[in-house]
Amino acid sequence: VDYAAFRAALVAERDARRRANEAAPPPKDGGAERHPPAMDPNLMSPASVVAAAFRRGADDDDVDVDDAGTIPVRRISSVVSGFDGDGDDASTRSGRSTASSSTVASSSHATTGALPTELHPSHPDLIFTPRRSRVTVARWSGHGGEKTLALGRDTGEVELMRPNGESGGLDLVDTLRGHAASVTDLDWSAGGNELVTSSADGDVRHWSKSVDVSTDVSRTEWRCNRSLLGDSSELVDDVPTSAVRFHPTNSNMVLVGRADRTVSLVNLSTGATAARCGANAYMRSAVSSVCADSAGRLAYAGDSDGKVLAMACAVRSVGGGVRSRLAPFARAAKASTGAWSLTLVCRLKPPASRGTNTAVVALAHETFLTATRGPAVLAAHADGCVRIIRAPGLPKPALAPAIVVRLPQWPGSGACVAFAPAVDPSVSPNVSASTAGGADTSGAAVFAAPSKTGAPAMKGASLAVKGAGKATAMGWDSGGERVAVAYD
Repeated sequence: VDYAAFRAALVAERDARRRANEAAPPPKDGGAERHPPAMDPNLMSPASVVAAAFRRGADDDDVDVDDAGTIPVRRISSVVSGFDGDGDDASTRSGRSTASSSTVASSSHATTGALPTELHPSHPDLIFTPRRSRVTVARWSGHGGEKTLALGRDTGEVELMRPNGESGGLDLVDTLRGHAASVTDLDWSAGGNELVTSSADGDVRHWSKSVDVSTDVSRTEWRCNRSLLGDSSELVDDVPTSAVRFHPTNSNMVLVGRADRTVSLVNLSTGATAARCGANAYMRSAVSSVCADSAGRLAYAGDSDGKVLAMACAVRSVGGGVRSRLAPFARAAKASTGAWSLTLVCRLKPPASRGTNTAVVALAHETFLTATRGPAVLAAHADGCVRIIRAPGLPKPALAPAIVVRLPQWPGSGACVAFAPAVDPSVSPNVSASTAGGADTSGAAVFAAPSKTGAPAMKGASLAVKGAGKATAMGWDSGGERVAVAYD
């Protein structure tokens, strides 16, 4: 099924609902003003009109299926008027009570005519032909709790896997479904009980682990607490979300990088944007990566042009002052009138490239490295360049590269990079990256970053798997002792 056709149908439905709401007569007798219904991320969204159209179309004799086996968009539009204000017909409304008590990670299947499809229970506008999916992001949970590996896929699913001590492999714990497009990034909370995910569909979802005691045997399940796209009563967001990170000291706040050249600080409890930075003369490209220092005072972003940007992140104290060592920059921001501020402090130009693509594909922060004699920002670019950058300080904040190295055997487009945590600050961190080669040698490798600019990156270990292709995603655990690698 063509995803563009779904997008067009959803946009048309959203705009029609807006116009209908604006054209509605004013309330009588001082009644409450009408607003679009809020969306519960655990229930059927208004986008279920599309899924229901496909389900109903399977039983209709007058539905014409084209050569590609898809149902035309005009058939979807013809049934839109038959749904209520929440986008559900009688059949979908009857399932609300059961949907509210079931986990989002449950699975569902539907068949449309001769075309086998899968239908997500919590985000039914995603209908696709079952096929092998690709892992796009991999992250281990942090220091607290039992170690869990989260894998984001290009189908919008997130798989949670846990190491099996007996077999040495990984056991599938849960599958989180809700995104309508490829998962672009995800991040764990410090305790490992919360997860935040971003997707190319423009949505950011907050998941948490809870104990279900409604049955005779209690069990642990993951549920979606909030969908930022759904809470804004939007069916489709035209701006993909590329990166997301928990605030280091406040797990209720997340940093969100988007393709509209902005970095936002979002409150997960309310879904409101507490502060925003970007879309100005200094941020002219889509944000591709974000991270923050351990204190949450500085946030960093990498963009599709290869620039690295530093932003002061400050919160007002009870007395009205701004708590940050870069407080003068925060006070100058327009957003400083609110509780939080996010202010651009400085930026670093892209590296001198041998190719045309220098987008930042990975970004990390270290509290101290000997190479930078202080805090460091690690940036990897799409042309195989890795830079270890001195973090900005006072009195004149600036980002300055301390070490620049190019990774050997770089495969080019679609490659990925992951930085191992620096256990010993006197030694440059290990870098795992995709590698090019033959059918049996391509995959990934671990490289030791040099201690000075100009020295080559030394290959420490090969992570190639015969016949698996190149690596598409990697993730190190918090101790830097193991790395998960996903292949084509």
